[in-house]
Amino acid sequence: MPKYTVVVLEGDQTGQELLLEALRVLQPSVIRLDLDFVPFDLSLQNRRATQNGVVFEAAAALNQFG
Repeated sequence: MPKYTVVVLEGDQTGQELLLEALRVLQPSVIRLDLDFVPFDLSLQNRRATQNGVVFEAAAALNQFG
């Protein structure tokens, strides 16, 4: 079975509850697919701390994994 990569873009609370539930139902034990999750913290605090570097890293991951 192929392994799939899911890029997870977390942010500042907006939609966080929905994101957590979506990740819960995407667990390999639920959907029987081999998934690898790559998380990125896109909160304002982290964007400031990395001088938006995390945004470019996340964009590169999205480009790489589709």
